[in-house]
Amino acid sequence: MNTPLTHIIDVKVNEREQIFSAFNYTDDNLNPEFSELLYTKADQIATRGNKQQFSICIHTDSNNFETAEVAQVVHHHFHDAYDVAKRELRRLNRLAIVMLVLGIITLVLDLLAQKFADFYLLTEILNITDWVFVWETVDIWFLRCPPARREATLLRALAYATVSISADDRPLVTTYIK
Repeated sequence: MNTPLTHIIDVKVNEREQIFSAFNYTDDNLNPEFSELLYTKADQIATRGNKQQFSICIHTDSNNFETAEVAQVVHHHFHDAYDVAKRELRRLNRLAIVMLVLGIITLVLDLLAQKFADFYLLTEILNITDWVFVWETVDIWFLRCPPARREATLLRALAYATVSISADDRPLVTTYIK
């Protein structure tokens, strides 16, 4: 059984406001800049394939961080983001299927119009409509779905990432948040 490689995301923070949003008092109060930083770092170091694992190591001098609290906020935020990405992927797939069905219907109408109707303008309109519907299907499945699928995969991996807090021991690659 292949064990996926765990990618480590090292982050340096000094204040609570760099992790927690001061303006949001719901369960998802992760700082948007921190969230974006984690996603960007994950995107940069992730390899191809669905088996991604991340470990988020927060380096700090401060003692006012609890690992469980930070882990809960990070997991909750990325679970919610993953749910949104999954819904978008499902929406794209439904749209592609609808476009494919409409393309097949207009293709059949086009073939019937060419066979039984001697109306050039109608057949040309149906022919163009065929191409539009079929091309939209190709566009969705081959151009829009792969990035959306990668985003969902990364968000899911971040939702299940292990979170640890350590003393500032100067990691090899340190990322500072403003």
